[in-house]
Amino acid sequence: MIASLKGSFRKFEAVITTIGKDFTRVQIQVTIEADSIYTGDRERDEHLTSPDFLDAQNYRQILFKSEKILKTQQKDQFLILGDLTMMGVCRPIELAVQFGGIQHDPWGNEKAGFQVSGKINRQDWGLTWNTVLKAGGFLIGESVTILGEFELINATNRARVRGEEFMLK
Repeated sequence: MIASLKGSFRKFEAVITTIGKDFTRVQIQVTIEADSIYTGDRERDEHLTSPDFLDAQNYRQILFKSEKILKTQQKDQFLILGDLTMMGVCRPIELAVQFGGIQHDPWGNEKAGFQVSGKINRQDWGLTWNTVLKAGGFLIGESVTILGEFELINATNRARVRGEEFMLK
């Protein structure tokens, strides 16, 4: 609990769509393969996918689905309200979003950039494993920080059917 451990999931699929550039109308669904966690230490990754933590054999996927996007009082900032399902437990979470803007890349593709962040209590999803340290206290904290950076590309082939749409798959 005195230092943060960083990790990522290497296998996931995200489908993010909106009609036009009104990002309060975005629909987001992210499916993560639980056994794809990577922290840089093979033994730790195996422990994280074991029944002590993610139990990836029985709960293969982690799912996030947005319910509502709210524009905040601050410029280019949004709040995503959605459901996170992990280990068979579905709970609502909130994620802060910083909109980075829309630009064209050198190949003419229109792209939009976002940074997403939030915190959850891992115990809310049944992730309760821990161990007591000799000096007192516990090895693992309860709080997990979620960080993500997304660059969406305007899917022009779909724009003809339903208006402009940004999508990441």
